[in-house]
Amino acid sequence: KFAKQFENERSWIQFPEPVSVVGASHRSTDELPALPAWLVTRDVLIESYLQGATLSDLTTAAPESQLSKDFTPALRHKLARNGCHALFTMLFKHGFVHTDLHPGNALYNVAKRDGEPVLGLLDCGLAVQLSDRQRRDFTDLFRAIIKRDGAKAAQLMIERSAYPERVIERDVFIQQIDALVTEVLGQISLGSGVRLANVGAGAVLGRLLDLSRIHKVSLDGGFVAVAVAVMLLDGVGRSLDPQLDLLQIATPYVVRSVARGF
Repeated sequence: KFAKQFENERSWIQFPEPVSVVGASHRSTDELPALPAWLVTRDVLIESYLQGATLSDLTTAAPESQLSKDFTPALRHKLARNGCHALFTMLFKHGFVHTDLHPGNALYNVAKRDGEPVLGLLDCGLAVQLSDRQRRDFTDLFRAIIKRDGAKAAQLMIERSAYPERVIERDVFIQQIDALVTEVLGQISLGSGVRLANVGAGAVLGRLLDLSRIHKVSLDGGFVAVAVAVMLLDGVGRSLDPQLDLLQIATPYVVRSVARGF
């Protein structure tokens, strides 16, 4: 499903695809050869092999290694941004999100044609399909955060939680989320030299989830899964490019989602 949704973006992102069976309707190719029926069953999934080094290898390689030398800062920057574009396309356009984006599930390769970085995402079985309501909730929440309206973001989280009546100290929760957004993002908007890259979107989301737990705000399971995916991406992306600003990259996706209705 991921491969089909990103079919027009194969120049910069790839996914493993299930290998077909001999005699099946799928056409065999050099990349996806057909296999005997006994080798591919309901219990055994065989997928195409993606070339590349994992981001775990890249981010832990010694500075003097050939891998580090080949993996230039420019390539790191582009690959980090590609990861962000992939996640926000899943979240705000497709509503089908890979939720296990740790560095061991991400590969790096260089396109032979133009030397541009290609991102490969593995282990696509851990994913979440968001409903229209969940996508709308995410869009509204991101929109409030982008507008630096922490109180609105907190109110949305309460109103759209499973049990709004069980929230503890509702006003305190709203004040704390508002203070969190103001402290982190307000400084950025005032041009104080503070960037989200210096703070980390993952840390902000982690604090938001922590406050929700403390105040018994019952978050939707899809929200938590996607929030964790964003936190993972933030960690991986910042290890590639310390100046990565997820909020800046997310903004046009949120704007387009609002224009579409969610």
